[in-house]
Amino acid sequence: MRNFLSRLTLTCSNQTHGCPAILTLERLEAHLLQCNFDPKRLITCQSGCGLTMPYEESVNHNCLESLKIEMESKLAIVQKENEVKISKLQSELDLLKANQTCTVFTDSRWLTNFEIVNVNSNFCLNSNWRLISRPVHLMLEVARECLSKSGCPLEMVNTLIQNSYESRWPPGLRSKKARRANQDRLTAYRCRYRYVRSPKFNFDLNIIMASDNTHMDQDIFVINPGFLVLYLNF
Repeated sequence: MRNFLSRLTLTCSNQTHGCPAILTLERLEAHLLQCNFDPKRLITCQSGCGLTMPYEESVNHNCLESLKIEMESKLAIVQKENEVKISKLQSELDLLKANQTCTVFTDSRWLTNFEIVNVNSNFCLNSNWRLISRPVHLMLEVARECLSKSGCPLEMVNTLIQNSYESRWPPGLRSKKARRANQDRLTAYRCRYRYVRSPKFNFDLNIIMASDNTHMDQDIFVINPGFLVLYLNF
């Protein structure tokens, strides 16, 4: 039987694709692995695109179309990877915001030393008191001392003092025109208030914290962690 099998010859299974080989049974397997007529054999396009493809697809191969499909496939992979990265970054950002909120909450105990009030429709437009859109250095030093004595953390003090200028206020308050346009909406503000006396002048200190005004339009009327509005009290 062994001698019979060794003399047995077979044609290549790729004969229909043009392979003329006639082989013994023991050589057939090795031949099939490297048969140049195998339609599934991978070849590299020599016409310019350099893409690898099965031999059977080379007949109808179009370099431009294949490159387009290849680029779209790679773009889809990149987009998916970017979506995963964006989702991860968003999760990290949400966590950071949550931690920031916790920090602000922990540091906000000093605010209990100020009276909390709802503002009236003349907020930032009051004709009896003078709105200070650009506080002078001396007034800010008095405000700084007031905040520090109330227990406000130093970093928060510095930020609030920086945000006492009209140019640093939220967009809805950043100009007299904007304040007039939003006058009816300003009554929803909740602010921390204290009347401040000093040898040079007396003024009203209004602290508008983001944590007190989560109900307000965040993009128009709120900045983090908050800002100051000062009125010179005659």
